[in-house]
Amino acid sequence: MHDINLPAWVASSPDPMARRFREAVHTVVVAISMVRDLADVTFMKGGILLALRYNSARTTKDIDFSTPHSYSPERVETVLSLLKAGLAQANDALSYSTVCRLQSHAIVPK
Repeated sequence: MHDINLPAWVASSPDPMARRFREAVHTVVVAISMVRDLADVTFMKGGILLALRYNSARTTKDIDFSTPHSYSPERVETVLSLLKAGLAQANDALSYSTVCRLQSHAIVPK
């Protein structure tokens, strides 16, 4: 396991727009880590993970996560509720002016 210094990654942002996006990514990761029921079963993947782990220039505008749990509409509502609570906690815990709230979600594949 490798430690990733998220505050340093945010601070090293090349421009203000990218910095706000990195603040949002940091906030979402902290939010998930603050909610035990999410932290234990949520796995980051995709371009953002590559950017964090390998300082890759390949980034996307979304953050992709997976879970080993099977899909159910009830589980989706539970996860969304937990994520909203975690975001509120993370917004309070971090000193960013960027405030994150759940605006949308997508289940892929459908």
